Amino acid sequence: YKKGVMQQIFSQKLRFKDENGKDYPDWEEKNFNEIIERTSTGLNPRQNFTLGKGNNYYVTIKNISNGKLDFKSCEMIDDDALKLIKKRSDLSKNDIIMSSIGNIGEAYLLKEEPTNWNINESVFMIRSKKEVVMPLFMYYILSNDYTKRYFENNMTGSSFKSIKIGDLKLMPVEIPCLEEQQKIASFLSAIDVQIEGVSKKIEQTKLFKKGLLQQMFV
Repeated sequence: YKKGVMQQIFSQKLRFKDENGKDYPDWEEKNFNEIIERTSTGLNPRQNFTLGKGNNYYVTIKNISNGKLDFKSCEMIDDDALKLIKKRSDLSKNDIIMSSIGNIGEAYLLKEEPTNWNINESVFMIRSKKEVVMPLFMYYILSNDYTKRYFENNMTGSSFKSIKIGDLKLMPVEIPCLEEQQKIASFLSAIDVQIEGVSKKIEQTKLFKKGLLQQMFV
C-alpha cells in the first residue's frame, strides 16, 4: 500500500490541497545538488585508525536497512577515531545517511545528534537545504522508486556496484512547496507508524507460536 501511494505521490497523480481546498503550486524540477547544503562520506580505517577497540560504533552499509539503523553488528572505534571521522562527515540531527554500494539507496534520517557513532567511506551523509526541502521529505525522495531507478541506471563498477557523489548530485528531482512537503511527509510517516505496529504484532505472534510449539513437544 505504501509503495503504491508513493508512486502516486511522486508521479504527481496524487496531490494535496491547501487549507482552503486550493491546489498547491506546481512542483519545481531541480538537480539534487540544488536542494542539498552538504554531502560527504565517512572515513576508511586504512592508515587512519584501528577497528575493534573503544566504545563508539562504526556504521557501514550493512547497518542501514528499511529506514532503520542497527548497531548490533557494528565494529567498535575509540574516541580518537570518532573525532577523525567527524572532521570529514560532520553528522548532525536531521542529516540523512545512505548506502552508496551494495543495496544502494538504503537510507536513515538522524532523529537526534549522534554522540557515539559515525560512518565509513561507503556511506553518504546528506544535508538538505531546509529552506528548500524538509529533511523528512528528502528521506522519502531517496526512498521512492524513481530515485532507485536512477541509481540502477547510473551504477558503476563490475563486481561491486556503486553510485558516485557526482552522479548523485546530478540526479533530477521534482520538489513541491514546503507546505505540500509537510502534508506528504506527515501522510507517509503515519503509514510508517502503522507498518511498525504490524511488524511488532507479527514478531509477538511468532514468539507466541514458538512458545506453544515448545510446550506441545516437551
